[in-house]
Amino acid sequence: MSTPPDTASADATEVPAPTSRPARTRWWPLPAAVLALVLVGGGGLAVWAATAPARRPAVAVPVLPAPAEQGPWAQAGVTGMTVTVSGTVVELRVVQSESMADPAQVEQTMRRMAKIAWRSYAGPMQRLAITATTPSPPREHTAFYADADLSHTFGPRPADLDQGVPRPTPSWKDPKPAPGAPVNATEARKVLDDLFAATLTAPQGHPRPQPAQKGEDCDMPGGRRMVSVRVDLDPDASAEAQLVALVDLWTARGMDVFPDLDFGHDSVQARILTPAGAVLGNISARAQGSWLSVTVDSPCL
Repeated sequence: MSTPPDTASADATEVPAPTSRPARTRWWPLPAAVLALVLVGGGGLAVWAATAPARRPAVAVPVLPAPAEQGPWAQAGVTGMTVTVSGTVVELRVVQSESMADPAQVEQTMRRMAKIAWRSYAGPMQRLAITATTPSPPREHTAFYADADLSHTFGPRPADLDQGVPRPTPSWKDPKPAPGAPVNATEARKVLDDLFAATLTAPQGHPRPQPAQKGEDCDMPGGRRMVSVRVDLDPDASAEAQLVALVDLWTARGMDVFPDLDFGHDSVQARILTPAGAVLGNISARAQGSWLSVTVDSPCL
């Protein structure tokens, strides 16, 4: 098992730095008693993790300028953060409002923050370190990640991030009103069927769709139809990484895609639109280890 890189001698620049002294990043070897290799998401994400009592208060700066309180970091429970960069090594020190009282919650929270950083940090990243401090009880949790593990688990980074091109802050979209023209049922069903079929075969790793589970209440006014399919992947595949392929597919087909991935979630969703912009229903996918659950919810046509 590899250990975190030793970059204690490298110069580091803190951005931003609300303190009069320049900050430095120090990577330390973890004692054998606390060093642990954790495999997450179907054996994809290797994490060096340690938990210890907080020895000093973290320096907190605003995560996002107002009025972006509901951005990805805020929704992940982060109330303050400093970023230190040394070459391709990125260290985040965050103040976390979540209690992180048990190991499962620690793993889930750290994992979500790693995904947000992977999809938002503008600059090359070969190593990521996250140290989270919780105020009550006062504890400090640290995890280290390698870029190969992050890419395998979460999928490739968005284009141009490695070149330092920042992405706009993601935001949830307001529902789009459907045009006044009536929807042709035959054309609508074709859009739904084609999108669903393409979604089931888009993931890499020899996708194997299972029999569909269907439900409907079409005998009632305003009734809806729901179809859900489990898509099995190779045992060593990360289903969460395949969500990126689904977002790319839905975007290319003109769907109204929500920024779930940028908020660190393990699911994606989109509104299904006709070429004219009418809303036909919703499509979603959730990662479950090495398989995906894909669901389409639409009016009865």
